[in-house]
Amino acid sequence: MMLGVDKILGIYENVKGWFVKNVFSFQVLVELGVIVGAYISSFLLTVVIRKALGKTVLRIRRKYKYLSIPLKLIMDHLTGIFFPVILFAVSVSAGLFDYNTYMIKTVAVLAAVLLIVDVASHLIENKLLSKFISYTISAVIALRAFDVYEDVVKFLDSVSFELGEVRLSPYFVIKGLFVFGIVIWIASLMASGLTKKLKRSETLTPSLKVLTGKTFSLTIYFIAVIIGLNQLGINLTAFAVFGGAVGVGIGFGLQKVFSNLVSGFIILMDSSIRPGDIIQLDDKFGTVSHLGGRYISVTAWDGTEHLIPNEDIVTGRVINWTHSNRNILVILDYGVSYNSDVHKVKELILKAAGESPRVSKTPAPSCALKGFGDNSVDFVLFCWISDPENGMMGLKSEINFRVWDLFKEHNIEIPFPQRDIHIKSDVREKIAGKTEI
Repeated sequence: MMLGVDKILGIYENVKGWFVKNVFSFQVLVELGVIVGAYISSFLLTVVIRKALGKTVLRIRRKYKYLSIPLKLIMDHLTGIFFPVILFAVSVSAGLFDYNTYMIKTVAVLAAVLLIVDVASHLIENKLLSKFISYTISAVIALRAFDVYEDVVKFLDSVSFELGEVRLSPYFVIKGLFVFGIVIWIASLMASGLTKKLKRSETLTPSLKVLTGKTFSLTIYFIAVIIGLNQLGINLTAFAVFGGAVGVGIGFGLQKVFSNLVSGFIILMDSSIRPGDIIQLDDKFGTVSHLGGRYISVTAWDGTEHLIPNEDIVTGRVINWTHSNRNILVILDYGVSYNSDVHKVKELILKAAGESPRVSKTPAPSCALKGFGDNSVDFVLFCWISDPENGMMGLKSEINFRVWDLFKEHNIEIPFPQRDIHIKSDVREKIAGKTEI
């Protein structure tokens, strides 16, 4: 029994000695103090900088919109920026005196990793891309901090195989994905920035804005891909064969897609159709909401969205109701009884049209006596509107309701179909004879 107790006490003393030497040692306590002090210093620096420069930064963000997001990220992450920087500075300084700061370096790396992941998630909208880039940068920082980066790179590059003239390895794949992720992200930022700037332009037409934006986007993405391939050391002449294959594919299997792309550029260049135009193609009628590379989107007044291929627009017969101007003629027919005062009827119809706020004053509404029908005197109302995107059914209903009320107020009769039946004399005699029987 005593031997068991002595064994347990021996284990306790060994554990206690390890903790005293490795955990509660003077060096560990110093490093913990440095870490806590670095965080407190970072926090105090953040408070001072925000108080001193907060208003100035806010004015700069309002004046220069392109600096708004970067400055906001910096101001929001000041503590996270200062903390690893101070720790790395202490670690480097201690290394000059051959003083090992393993704990400080570890905490600095973890803080830098968390900072990179957080900033990347705010800057890059694509979640998968943001995680890949942030984790890759974090891994590189960690490996370099612990002086094992070169060894890991050599190991990953040693596992490889040849694919034609290209040597593939895990390191090559990771590097390629990282380079392409960065250049594509930068290209997307440039393309979206120009698109937003073009939308705010007042000198360019809507079609020219779309054409310029798409041309620039395609160009910048093409340049980004070339830069990415060049950074990976891939010989671009190897893609000549691929380009020829793509040409054959376009000529056979992708001819419709290519035709729609070319038709899209034709539509944008000749400005025959612009966003906001009201067009009619066969039974499809609505407002052009989007001009795409392959199709245009037309939103009907019932909310239905039609995606019409660009080729159909170029080769088909399209009615553009708002090509040269936005004025649309609305025609309404009315019929009144022959006992009505036709001059009064005309006056009331024009009054009903003039009371609608959507009816244009210039040109003014007009009413004509269309003809003399079998059951009524027929009138037709012509009026113009300049907001066809709001539809015409509501306007017609509004005018018809007002015409109905005015006709009722002035005792104007709206007739219904009538037929006079004339019975010949011999038929009347037969009918009378049958009646007598």
